[in-house]
This record gives sequence, structure tokens and C-alpha cells, in this order.
Amino acid sequence: MNSRTALVTGGSRGLGRAIALRLATEGFDVAVVDLEAEAAEQTAVEIRSAGRRCIAFKADVADPEAASSVVDQVVAQWGRIDVLVCNAGIFARSIIIETSDEEFRRTFDVNVGGVFYYLRATLPVMMRQGRGRIVTIASHNYKRGTGASSRATYAATKAAVVSYTKGAAVEAAPYGITVNSVSPGWIETGPPPVERSDLQKQLLAAIPLGRPGKPHEIAAAVAYLVSDDAAYITGEILDVNGGTWMD
Repeated sequence: MNSRTALVTGGSRGLGRAIALRLATEGFDVAVVDLEAEAAEQTAVEIRSAGRRCIAFKADVADPEAASSVVDQVVAQWGRIDVLVCNAGIFARSIIIETSDEEFRRTFDVNVGGVFYYLRATLPVMMRQGRGRIVTIASHNYKRGTGASSRATYAATKAAVVSYTKGAAVEAAPYGITVNSVSPGWIETGPPPVERSDLQKQLLAAIPLGRPGKPHEIAAAVAYLVSDDAAYITGEILDVNGGTWMD
């Protein structure tokens, strides 16, 4: 009952996997939620091998009943949720005039609904505890409305995530809960290619640090925001983009 616990959505691969593994090294037991059951269980195996407890859930973050069920099961097994990381997301790659109703709805359902449903389910748990840390994952594309590999619909969902982050920070603050967001730039989740494409070369030229980020660098930012050292930070958007966009 004294263990710290974390719930990470989209935790099977990429940023979510790196975040889940980093939190485990920080001493958290971790619940991983993902649509891909096999990949989520693989993350769970790695966490357990590091000596922490892990539960893998197969669930669609766009399903509000599944969100409530996951939170209830974590609390039933572990008694509390200290950290929530809303990482799950999908890209929308069509320009506006080519975006179908299905693509529009699904992108908002996952990227925005997935944040809202897990906030709604988890906040009461943290409020009863009188303590909690919540981190959402945004994107630097929300600042410019589009991106190199995604388009306006994706950027709009991330703008909504930022707004929810700030609104939730205000609502949760009286209960000792902080709510912040990490806003990544280009993060390379696999090994770099032998030869960069022309597009990638253009993107690299626009990054002052001259390279893509790594998943562990996003995980480190999350680890800081959920730490005691960040107890007086809430409603903030932490850019991790190599200097691509500076406010």
C-alpha cells in the first residue's frame, strides 16, 4: 500500500514505453494501457524484470467505460494512483479538404477523448488521496497548426490537450494535484536511417540542436514533472524540441 503507482496510456511502444520504463526505474509500479495487448504485455515483462509490479490492459482510450474500468481495477489492486500519463495518440495525415468524417472523429476521440476520459476517471481518486501528478503529451505542432508529417486535425487535437491540461490544473490544484504537459518536437523512436530523406534533412536544418530527440528524453521530462522537485509547477507546457519552437 506504500508503493507509488502510475498509469500510462499508449504504453506499448515509442514514447509511452520509454515513459513507463523510466517511471519503473523511479520506483513506480506501472499500469500500461494500450490497444495492442501483446506489445503492452512485453512492456509489462520488462518492468517486472526490473523488480516493479506492472499490469497490462488492452483497452481503447476512446472508450469511456474502459477508462473507468481500468482505473477501478488499478485502485482495486494497488489502492491508489499517484501518477497519470496521458500519452496515447494517433496522427491525422490528411489536409483539411481530404479529411474524412471518420478520420476527424477518430483523431479527436483518441487524442482528446483519451485525455478527457482518463482525467475524469482518475481525478476523483487523486482528490481523495490529496495528492497526484498528471502529465499529458502534446506536440509542438499545436503552436503552428500543422506539421511535416501531420496536419491541421492532429494539431487541433493537441491544442485541445493543452487547453485541457491548463483547465485541469486549475480545478485540481486545491487537492494537491499538479497537471502539466510535455510537448515534443521530432522524436525518433527507431534507429536512424543510413541516409536521411530530403524532408528529414530540411527538418534537421530547422532544429538548432541539429538532431531529432530520443524517447528517453521525453521520459526524463515526464519523470521530472511527476517528481517532488516539480511540486510547485502546474499548468505548464514543457517544450522538448531541440529549440525548434521557442516561446
